[in-house]
Amino acid sequence: MTKILKKRTSIKIFSILMLSLFIMTSCSKDDEVTVDDRDKFLGDYVVLNQGTKTFNGTSQSYTLNYNTSISKNNAEAYSIKISNFFDLQDSVNLSTENLSVIVEGINIIIENQEISGLALQATGSMSSNGVITLNYSAARSDVSLNYSGIAVYTPR
Repeated sequence: MTKILKKRTSIKIFSILMLSLFIMTSCSKDDEVTVDDRDKFLGDYVVLNQGTKTFNGTSQSYTLNYNTSISKNNAEAYSIKISNFFDLQDSVNLSTENLSVIVEGINIIIENQEISGLALQATGSMSSNGVITLNYSAARSDVSLNYSGIAVYTPR
């Protein structure tokens, strides 16, 4: 009888040790899947940008259509690069290379920053079909020039 009890006790101890070993190895950092939120934004887009331009107190509506592409900013973990942002590169030959664009989940944030004298900021998000909607404002205080509007980025 004691042999059977010893055998059962040994089996229980062995089972507990194996279960503990399984739990400890299944929770290792190597098993964690990391998703880069930026990946869903990468690619080429056609932009429809509609807004209002105010110069010296006179407002006028505008519509811009242009192409852009989004790539990872490898210098910052949660940042992307938007080429030809706000059609600045093509229309007024301003570089947006140093524009800091932060991605949080499906949201894009461009905190207030200055690019070649143009102070801009924007917030937006990506819908389930991959379309990005961005609300922005921009200003040049030296010439009393303001922009505000919505840019819709549709994947090409």
